[in-house]
Amino acid sequence: MPVRMCMVCRKRREKNELIRAVTKDNEVIADKSGKLQCRGFYLCPECLGEIQKKRVFERVLKHSVSPEVYKRFTDEVKGIEQQS
Repeated sequence: MPVRMCMVCRKRREKNELIRAVTKDNEVIADKSGKLQCRGFYLCPECLGEIQKKRVFERVLKHSVSPEVYKRFTDEVKGIEQQS
């Protein structure tokens, strides 16, 4: 399994242990399939609560992001995890 790095804690883990997020049309969405053809980055499930504090989306998108975007993303990821 390929190894990827979390954008928050910088720990390296196997790809299937991380959450993949992509930037599409200047928005951040969770990539359920892991195969969307967009610029992607990875997050640990444990680091999900710290993405706003560490301003991860601002670093990726290179502009300011509202708190609602972080909330929508975390809700989306939690919904995916509950379905699995």
